[in-house]
Amino acid sequence: MRYFLIALACLFALNLFAQSNFQQKVDYTLKAELDTLSRVLKVQASLHYYNNSPDTLNKLILHTWMNAFRDRNSEYARQQVQLGFRDFHFASEEDRGYYRELEFIRDNQKLNYSSFEDKVDIVELELDKAINPGDSSQISINYILQLPVAFDRPGYAQELYRMTQWYPKAAVYNQNAWHPMSYLSMGEFFSEFGDYEVELILPVSFSAAFTGTEDNSRSSINIADRTRSIFINATNVHDFAWFASESYVPYRESLERDDRSIAINLFVHEENNDWPSYFEMAKRAMHFLSDQICEYDWPQITIVESGFGEASGMEYPMITILDTRSGKQHTDHLIVHELAHQWFYGMLASNERKDPWIDEGFASFYDNKYINTYYRSKIYDEVIDELKLVSRPSGFHVLDQTLIHLDRIGWSECILNSSDTDDPLNYMMNNYTGMSNFLSYLEGYLGNRKFDAAVKELFKKYKFRHIAKSELKETFESVAGEDLSWFFEFLLENSDPIDFKCGRFSKHGESCSFTAGVPVAKEFPFKLQLLDKDNRILSTEWKKTTGMEDICIELECEACERIIINGETGLLESNYRNNSNDHDKINFPSPRIVNILEHPQKKTFGIIPHVFNNAYDGFLLGLTTYSPVFPQSRFRYSISPSFALSSQSIAGVFNIEKDFRLDHLSSIRKIRLGLHGRQFSYFKNESILPNPLAYRKLNPSIALHFGENYSEPISLEYQWHSISQDFSQFENSEFVESTRNFSVHRLILRKEKHDAIRSNKTIVALQYESYSDILEREKHYLRLELELDKAFYYSRQFRAYARIFTGWFPINTDRLSNSFSSVFTRGSFALSGQGFTDQLFSQYYFERSGSLDSRSSQVSIMDAGFKTVLESPATLGMSNDFITSANLRIDLPVYLPSQLRLRAYFDAAWSRVPGDVSDQLEGKIFYSGGLALEVNDIIGLYLPLVNSKEIDRAYGNSNIFERMSFKLDLTKINFWRLADEPHRWLYDASY
Repeated sequence: MRYFLIALACLFALNLFAQSNFQQKVDYTLKAELDTLSRVLKVQASLHYYNNSPDTLNKLILHTWMNAFRDRNSEYARQQVQLGFRDFHFASEEDRGYYRELEFIRDNQKLNYSSFEDKVDIVELELDKAINPGDSSQISINYILQLPVAFDRPGYAQELYRMTQWYPKAAVYNQNAWHPMSYLSMGEFFSEFGDYEVELILPVSFSAAFTGTEDNSRSSINIADRTRSIFINATNVHDFAWFASESYVPYRESLERDDRSIAINLFVHEENNDWPSYFEMAKRAMHFLSDQICEYDWPQITIVESGFGEASGMEYPMITILDTRSGKQHTDHLIVHELAHQWFYGMLASNERKDPWIDEGFASFYDNKYINTYYRSKIYDEVIDELKLVSRPSGFHVLDQTLIHLDRIGWSECILNSSDTDDPLNYMMNNYTGMSNFLSYLEGYLGNRKFDAAVKELFKKYKFRHIAKSELKETFESVAGEDLSWFFEFLLENSDPIDFKCGRFSKHGESCSFTAGVPVAKEFPFKLQLLDKDNRILSTEWKKTTGMEDICIELECEACERIIINGETGLLESNYRNNSNDHDKINFPSPRIVNILEHPQKKTFGIIPHVFNNAYDGFLLGLTTYSPVFPQSRFRYSISPSFALSSQSIAGVFNIEKDFRLDHLSSIRKIRLGLHGRQFSYFKNESILPNPLAYRKLNPSIALHFGENYSEPISLEYQWHSISQDFSQFENSEFVESTRNFSVHRLILRKEKHDAIRSNKTIVALQYESYSDILEREKHYLRLELELDKAFYYSRQFRAYARIFTGWFPINTDRLSNSFSSVFTRGSFALSGQGFTDQLFSQYYFERSGSLDSRSSQVSIMDAGFKTVLESPATLGMSNDFITSANLRIDLPVYLPSQLRLRAYFDAAWSRVPGDVSDQLEGKIFYSGGLALEVNDIIGLYLPLVNSKEIDRAYGNSNIFERMSFKLDLTKINFWRLADEPHRWLYDASY
């Protein structure tokens, strides 16, 4: 009886295990007729659903993914905007796609269906009769598919019909219930395995490529209808894709593997003459992947030329579409990467939406092994090499350094993020480059034999099944014979910087010892290499941390002179220069003319001659020295001293910044300390002053940077502006120079939100200054500013802009003064940003003060933001109390080269200014509008056409061209900010 109970318990446990690891099966029969005149697909289909679960199913959830292209309300449409693309957002109705006349029939009865959770591309199908465990059910589906232009994977473009995601597809149901998912561009799929029988009816002149193999015994040509019917079978696949064109040519060869022959098909444009080389690449890649992973289990593989110049590809079972126009190595990389997906995604299926790191990581891992085997350089490094002006240092690999850059600037995320929550950069870098490097690290630790055995065991156990992290972990641990939680738990879940450090090193006899600073207080393996004085490797071994932040390691090595931790591994540490015991040795940096890219092995600094100019110093000649820009260093500098030929003085600018990461404070991305300084002349009058007047400024700052996504950065910054400014005053019948010091405090809160259509920026600033005026009277003010900047595309290429500025003095001891931003008052609000209103010397002007008989035409967008420059009175509209303004710009639909835009602009302001009575303020309205030529938000040329009476009066008798102004905002050319804020180039957030 006891043995009977034990056996019964075992059977019960096995039954529970089987129930918790079930996998549904869904077979499809599809008959599709392509109408190229109306660009529609007429489909009759049936879905045979096998319920292998222990649950009774009262409904089915189906993906109608082509409905994602119906309108702007889909998840796809919203993601496109987040990714920086505008094509679909502004697409016409006829270019979009959707299901028409969709009906589901079971036993001759129509079934009711509705949108699942208001998702336009997911339907919930009510079953009139439940599908019990172990049972199956067949459902007929009829519909007409309006085909979209190929904004993404499916659709029509460049003479090719790309038929992917073209039929209602059952969502996966497993022990975690249903897995409904909307169609996304960044984020792939998860589907049930099954068998397909497909009939395609195409124009007779069309060729086709597809998942599966053609049944030639059934295929036929109908001369009367000028159509051809292609019958196709595909077994054990979880998707079916096909491509058709009358301008594409199919080619076929075979790959011999032992006693098997695998068909290799190409489907390329008729003008493509490079197809023989694609066969060579495909065969080599198939041999490589079959040897590395396991034998390819399907009868054929097809490669389709995309024709888009997308520099990417997309995989489906037994077929892939990819770009072939980016050079031999890049095409070879795409071929091997997409073919690797036939194993990791095709035969071994993971939830690509939840775990994109599995299929993309393994595909990239084998892709990189292939490239390293057959090529000298890594993929995408040629992007830098082709620039010519920017030399790529030895050992600098673009993708690896981009991953390090994200880590250094605090925008990196852990690899386990799902694709529908990840941002584009982390999705691309983590799932491809990051995971590939991590797998290289695991391979280095386990050794090639164990790693390969684990991969082969994975396919032996789970081929044609769904897998997740748990199956990977269990299989690798089983083959390795040890716990690999350090990899599958810590490393994949970690988003904090990893930084091993080699510390104190000492030799004693035939042994040596050193300390290692470790990045984690837990057991974690790392590789040690011992080198002799000639940098020859004496030994390589793996050690493990012991749960302490610093460990001491004793080694037997008489000839050892150098120790390296994780030299050539895939860990990609944020600071790789401290991994050797000689990192503290004095190492003088090497000069480079173009110092954009950081050298992985040595320190460098840039040195480049420069020429500046202003009206007071004349030409300024000097040298700029600067730190590397990418990947961004935690400490960076730029120093530009100059000699001024006219003023015969030293002038220039310097900037120093240092970042601090507070990884335990998740709400703070980083803390930035900055120090800015500059010295220039700002006024001269040779008839009364022998030398120009100059200013000197020191501007230390500290900023807290927040934000969980780089499209929505937030910062809080404190700035101290310490300004020493030369003045002249008339004393005892002569002008006497003196120096006055000003100390201004600013607190600035910035909040931004960007996508491909709109950009929003909010700035709130408090400015305080206590000063003595020229009569030695004590003054002070507290200035409050609110700025709202908005920009949006009203068409695919043209934008409209709005800026709202409001300024108010809660405290101002000179509120009623009719002196503005002079030696008597400070901090006044200005109608337009000109040199004399820039009290903080925050902008660069060719001419700051003008002269008695001329005016400076340069403006900057500050305070009320007007583009006007006036002869007299120069202080028109300025206020020591309150001002509010609106600045509007709109791109005129005129196509000009590059970033040059013709815009209409209109500025309006209401300002409280002194009235006729000295103790009274009154509000006045000012406006000005005209045409502008602008390049981003850096260069502008403004022609005023309409003005309020006060502005017209101030212009005097000047003609329309004398009223023109220009903008050259050099502060916007900041490579550090560009590198730190990816939204500036991803979304073209130029303002």
